[in-house]
Amino acid sequence: MEVILYSTGCPQCKILEQLLNKKKIIFKIEDDVEEMKRLGFTTLPMLKVEENIFNFKEAFQWVGGK
Repeated sequence: MEVILYSTGCPQCKILEQLLNKKKIIFKIEDDVEEMKRLGFTTLPMLKVEENIFNFKEAFQWVGGK
């Protein structure tokens, strides 16, 4: 399963990164702002799981945060 965290290191990005690590989910961090713009992201963090893209709230729930 491919998981990509689109992040600029913002506070919410760090929260999601910590939760992914806590749950032992292997992921790649993508920090290329131009790539994020190309994908149409207007808020961060975004999480891509296979072909699904989640905003912070959806990603937090997917990972299993409460």
